[in-house]
Amino acid sequence: MMNIDDAALRNAGDSTTLGQVNDRLVQALDAAGYVEKSYFAVPDGFALVTRLEQIRPDGTPLDPPDRWSAVAGPLREFSLRAFLRALFTSNPGHFRILVFVATPHPFSQSDQEVSQEEATEWLNVGFNRLPDAMARQLYTRAYRMTALVYEFEQPESDDALLVTPGRLTARTHLARSGVLTAIGQEREDRP
Repeated sequence: MMNIDDAALRNAGDSTTLGQVNDRLVQALDAAGYVEKSYFAVPDGFALVTRLEQIRPDGTPLDPPDRWSAVAGPLREFSLRAFLRALFTSNPGHFRILVFVATPHPFSQSDQEVSQEEATEWLNVGFNRLPDAMARQLYTRAYRMTALVYEFEQPESDDALLVTPGRLTARTHLARSGVLTAIGQEREDRP
């Protein structure tokens, strides 16, 4: 979890609406390749969820179409051993979903486990756009934009598991996904 410095999302000096913040966030996400998203209502705000993506262990996204595949990597070379392994086991892989929450209310993370299937379903059950009544609300100084990163790892021959705590920080995920650069924040945590 990471609070986003939302100066780039706000209007300079003027009042800003949730719709304007959403438009700037969507523009940044589109620039980073996240074109599929859905919305959920949260107290006095919204949550924007991105599509599940496949990533490398360092947090950089795989190249399309593998980036958006929910199944870890295809069989790249044919050998009897590789074919049998793919037939009887799942290919290992790393996945993530990004969630951006805009609300004036403090919140904490739950200790409830989320499966990859549940997180993937978020894209299908959310709203296709920010409702007009929500878009007109003012994004006051009390609001915060918080990014949540759900990181999953699929070991060989097993279901994908939520990695808690994540192997990488939320800032590193957002930097390596291209989102921080698109928002105007380029710093990432360095070991």
